[in-house]
Amino acid sequence: MTSAISPQRLPIIFVLGLSGAGKSTLGDSFQEKFNYLHIEQDGMTENGIDKWGFRAEWNNHRKFFKTRELTEKLERLAQQYNRVGVILTFDSTVTPTVEEIARSKNAGINTVILLGTKEECLASFLNREQSNGRNLDEAHWHRYNTVSYKRFNKPEYLPYLLSAFTKGRHKDTNQLTKEVLGRS
Repeated sequence: MTSAISPQRLPIIFVLGLSGAGKSTLGDSFQEKFNYLHIEQDGMTENGIDKWGFRAEWNNHRKFFKTRELTEKLERLAQQYNRVGVILTFDSTVTPTVEEIARSKNAGINTVILLGTKEECLASFLNREQSNGRNLDEAHWHRYNTVSYKRFNKPEYLPYLLSAFTKGRHKDTNQLTKEVLGRS
């Protein structure tokens, strides 16, 4: 009698946090250095969910911590593109409950919340907006980040938080990547 060996699950990392915390930069680093598939939940970016043909699954599982179907889709996408894992970065308005994060962990998804002070994230956001020519302003940042900042600073989120800054500056991407991998 032979027993079936279940295939090894591919690593999946969800990255949440404030605008300017470095979520997209971290995702790009994982893609470049570790051959992960980087998908941004924002469908309008070059790595957005529309590019990867995953809009239907996203709409069906908008509460993205309905994880089984989403996990399977992400693993299939990674395999289709010969990637070793998936890193999915979310816009700053996505603020799951701790219970949702725990359910995702049970499905094999690790969640990291990149955070800094309001001042650090806002300064980084404004710098990015100036350099990319979009020029969104401080009012825009506050409109889309205040609720997230309050929620993610609650004590129950502490196990998932990862400081994206040191002394007011973004951490080195290599250092931040190692810290994320150390939590996986």
